[in-house]
Amino acid sequence: MADQKDIAKFSPTEAAAEWLRLVKILRQANLDYHRDDQPTLTDADYDALKRRLVALEAAFPGVSDDKSPAQQVGAQPGDGFGKITHSVPMLSLENGFEDSDVTDFDDRVRKF
Repeated sequence: MADQKDIAKFSPTEAAAEWLRLVKILRQANLDYHRDDQPTLTDADYDALKRRLVALEAAFPGVSDDKSPAQQVGAQPGDGFGKITHSVPMLSLENGFEDSDVTDFDDRVRKF
């Protein structure tokens, strides 16, 4: 992914094309993971693509829509997955990449 063009250098037309490319990849990855239980991207690759999409949408707000994977969580789960009601809220580490992210998450969990 290091060979990708810097978002700041995109024209509006290039931004729109990159947005469509990223959305297509991320939507399919969400289906593969959540519906089919057959992930096709590593977590690191997925996170990098999603961060790129978020950055692109911030730089070119007119290119996105409310159905962007940056505005949604995952996809509808497959039929083989049942519903579960949790007795306590589920907390997420989200996209933690630093030691401080893990420490902050641990602090939040311990508050419950």
